[in-house]
Amino acid sequence: MPDDALLLASPSCRLRVSPWGAALTELQIRDQQGNWQSLCVSLPSLTDYQHNAALVGAVAGPWANRISQGQLTLPEQGPLQLETNAAGHHLHGASAGLHQRLWRVQEQCEDSLTLNTLVPAGAGGYPASIAVYCRYHLSSESPEVQRLSMTLEAEVSAPCPINLTSHSYFNLAGAAAALPQHRLLVEADTFLALDDSGVAQLPRTVHNSPFDLRQAPLLQDCLQQQEAQLTQAGGFDHCWLIAGEGLRRHARLSHPPTGRFLEVYSDQPGLQVYTANFLALPDWGRHSSICLEPQLAPNAPNHAPAQQWLVRPGQRYRHQLYYRFGHQ
Repeated sequence: MPDDALLLASPSCRLRVSPWGAALTELQIRDQQGNWQSLCVSLPSLTDYQHNAALVGAVAGPWANRISQGQLTLPEQGPLQLETNAAGHHLHGASAGLHQRLWRVQEQCEDSLTLNTLVPAGAGGYPASIAVYCRYHLSSESPEVQRLSMTLEAEVSAPCPINLTSHSYFNLAGAAAALPQHRLLVEADTFLALDDSGVAQLPRTVHNSPFDLRQAPLLQDCLQQQEAQLTQAGGFDHCWLIAGEGLRRHARLSHPPTGRFLEVYSDQPGLQVYTANFLALPDWGRHSSICLEPQLAPNAPNHAPAQQWLVRPGQRYRHQLYYRFGHQ
C-alpha cells in the first residue's frame, strides 16, 4: 500500500487514494464480526501506482476506452489523429492517460477529498490542455450500508473529446478464486458487440445470450459459455447501454456467501464491464476481479452527435457516480 496514500474513514468504512492516477488503492468495510474486509484490488507499493499499466483503481481518461484507429472529426476543426496504443486504436488516453499522472490535492477534509491534474495540449494527440478534477466523498446510509460518491470534471482550452471514469477492480470476497461465485445485475437490454479488433460496434439485444445480466446470474455461468464475443475478448470487456436517463443504478454486484454487495449509480449512458481478462498481478490474475466503469459509449466520436462527447472552452464536463456497498 502506498505510504503517502490519502485516507478517508468512518467507523464502518475506510478508503485510501494515491496521488498517482487519483487511484482508489483501498476500500474496506467491517464485516459482521467487526473485522476489516477489502472490496477492491490493491497494488503493493507507490512505485506500482506510478507504473500502473492495468489502471488499477485509477481515473481513466481523457478518453476512457477505445477510439477506432485514434481517428475522429472535430466540428469546424476537421480530422484529428490521436495517439494509438492498443492494436492500432486509442485506449484510455494513451501517453496522456490520467492513470500515469501525478495529481495534486486541492482540498481534503474528514469525509471528502478533491484532486486535480493538468494534461498539456498535444499530449497523446489531444488538441487542448485539459484540467481534470476528481472528488471523492464518503458517507453512511446505516452501519451496514456505505456510499462512496465520485465527481469527475474537466475543462479544456480548445474543443476536445472527453470521457472520464473510474477503473477500480472489485472482488467482494477478498479472494481471487471467489469471483465466479459473484452475481452481477446490469440494468440493460442491449450491449455493444466488438469487431475483430476489439472496437465496439452497433447495439445487440442481450436476450438469449451470456450478456443478459438482468436477473443477476452467477458470473461463472456467464463466463463458461461458449460464445463468439466472450471467446474473442476472453470474458466480458463490453459496454452495456443502460436504460433510463440521469443518475440511476447501472449495476449490482453481490457475493451471496458473505452477503456483501456493491451497486453502481451514474448519469452516463453506458457501463463497461471488464472481467480482468488480462490482469497479471502476483495475487490477482485472469477473472479474479471485475471493473464496472460508467462512461460514454466506446468510439462515440465516430458514431454519436458531437454534443454528447465534445467539450468546448467555457463548458465543464461532469460525470457524477457513486458506489453503494455493504452487507445484508
